[in-house]
Amino acid sequence: MIVSTNNPLAAAAISAVLGLTPLKPSAAPTASLDFVKIYSSVIPSIGGPSHQLSAICGHYIQCKDGTRADRQVRIILSTGKAFELDLIFGESVPQLKNRIQNQEGIDVRCQVILKGDKVLTDDELIADCLKGWHEPLNVKIMLAGPLALDNMTLAPEFDYDFTDIVDKGTLFTRGNHPYERPCGSKRIALNVAGRYGSNDRWLGMTGTDSEEWPVSYHGTGKHNAMNIAEEGFKLSKCKRFLYGRGIYSTPELDVAKGYATEFEYEGQRYYVLLQNRVNPKYLKVISDDETGVGTYWVSSKGPDDSDNDMADLIRPYGLCIFQAFRTKPTCCLQ
Repeated sequence: MIVSTNNPLAAAAISAVLGLTPLKPSAAPTASLDFVKIYSSVIPSIGGPSHQLSAICGHYIQCKDGTRADRQVRIILSTGKAFELDLIFGESVPQLKNRIQNQEGIDVRCQVILKGDKVLTDDELIADCLKGWHEPLNVKIMLAGPLALDNMTLAPEFDYDFTDIVDKGTLFTRGNHPYERPCGSKRIALNVAGRYGSNDRWLGMTGTDSEEWPVSYHGTGKHNAMNIAEEGFKLSKCKRFLYGRGIYSTPELDVAKGYATEFEYEGQRYYVLLQNRVNPKYLKVISDDETGVGTYWVSSKGPDDSDNDMADLIRPYGLCIFQAFRTKPTCCLQ
């Protein structure tokens, strides 16, 4: 069964994954998203700065003015990404927003900066509103309307409706690894053909091709856009699960669902997972016997991994959207 090609549900899902708030602020631009930036927003980066939201609210602006800072403040985006930013007390709130735009590519018109529960207004000076503040600042990303997906973002010819399909007793494989199909979901295909070069055998479906990559899932809610070197899908925070640096995903739907983003569309609750292909060359399997809560896959070339290596490790190619008829599983690694 093919899912409708004109899919506002997919746009709603991606908006939820990226932490976007379509509340129509008067001066905020309507967003348009190119998939080239999706996976760096919702799968943890593995070190170094990124500009994953530039496709949503503006273009890259790379400038360093060398101005002396009074101190630094921690900024937490609505995607979950956190970073340190210079504070200059003589500047205004709009200038602080410009610094965020310069570093992350988020248009100043899309930003709402929160000091606790208080919104910082554009007529305030940093010296007046932040001089004695030493907690993080939260940044909401506001849109003038719903997220608009670029025409080349999706590949509707590969969409599939698994809503009423049950695979119990049937074994599927991809890349010589078991493949648990996303039964119960509407799978929205992302347009990745040719994205990583002319050879698309990594997307194969034979199950045995040596160049075919196996399938994993990534729950995007509680762990999206984190620095994996620091957080490691939260596993590295647990004394019993020190599995190292890398990108964490899982071949098991129930494990991924425990991390899923929930959202509402037309009065109905949904949750969404990313469906990925994982390079078997750099894949480490952490078994259920070791975790006690399911199988995890760790993708890493080694200790010198950077964001530039991400496409060689894991490549999202679908959004799996489940209707929330009942409470989704909760991961017990928290």
